[in-house]
Amino acid sequence: MIDESKIKQFLRTKYIKCLNEDSGGSVYKYFRNGTPYLFKIYNEYFNYMREVTTKQILIRKGFPTPAIIDFGKYNDNYFIIQDWWHGTMLLELYNSLSNCIKKSIMNEVGEVLGRLNTSVQECELEKTNLWKYIDGNIIKYQNYSWKNIYLFQIPKWINKINFRATDPKAKILDSLNIVKTKLENLDDNLPIAILHRDYGFRNIMIKNNHVLGVIDFEYATIGDPVFDLSKLLFNDLNYERDIELSNIFINSWKSKVKKFDINRLKLYMAIQGGGAIQWVDKQSPKIQNLNQNYREKGMKILLKMAKEL
Repeated sequence: MIDESKIKQFLRTKYIKCLNEDSGGSVYKYFRNGTPYLFKIYNEYFNYMREVTTKQILIRKGFPTPAIIDFGKYNDNYFIIQDWWHGTMLLELYNSLSNCIKKSIMNEVGEVLGRLNTSVQECELEKTNLWKYIDGNIIKYQNYSWKNIYLFQIPKWINKINFRATDPKAKILDSLNIVKTKLENLDDNLPIAILHRDYGFRNIMIKNNHVLGVIDFEYATIGDPVFDLSKLLFNDLNYERDIELSNIFINSWKSKVKKFDINRLKLYMAIQGGGAIQWVDKQSPKIQNLNQNYREKGMKILLKMAKEL
């Protein structure tokens, strides 16, 4: 448990409010001289470095994300202080919006993601050092392989899945093996770009029915930009019902990125599905019970996309 009195002393403030706390760290809002700021504590060094590195790059490029005021070590953890944005997460507003406004926002959401993915040229990616913060064993950019991130993860996921009697175990395992084979056969010379890797409604800020910008880059890396479409399509839109909104999002993104492959998107959607199953199964029984629908969704999309690959 974080000692809030020590945080107040560290920040030289009398008021802080905890906004979120989980295994990855804590997020606080605080005021100094009447001005609000966000204070974020990281338990994981790589998450901290991905956030700081990506935000520094994007801010220099003029990309809309809150500016970093300070960052460094906090006790045994790491921190950043950033500007407080007076906006609202799209996740909080989306269901209350009209369909017309949803279409307009999804067009902006795709365009902003495209800007993010094209913010740095491929020839500049080595200098970003983002590739260092996925696997501490990688010491040369030439040894970095985007597809290996998930090739290494899939066997771990299989070990974490707690198969229920009602699960189609054989189909799940077959689907994950299909995903693994497709990843192994991915072209090593795919276009690569900066990826958010958690681009969804909870990390997109809205103000006056327009996209204000993007937050939370602790999972950022470099890889196939098509992957960045998959998180939002998996988590936030219904891939069977929200076809029009999904197409608006994808087409707006394509106006910036250009190189799109539907089969790679299906592969990454399948990865999102497998990731959802194992994420739920590694949680406490209480959290598992609260997320059974999410697990079912992950299973359904994994099986469907693997079948179509």
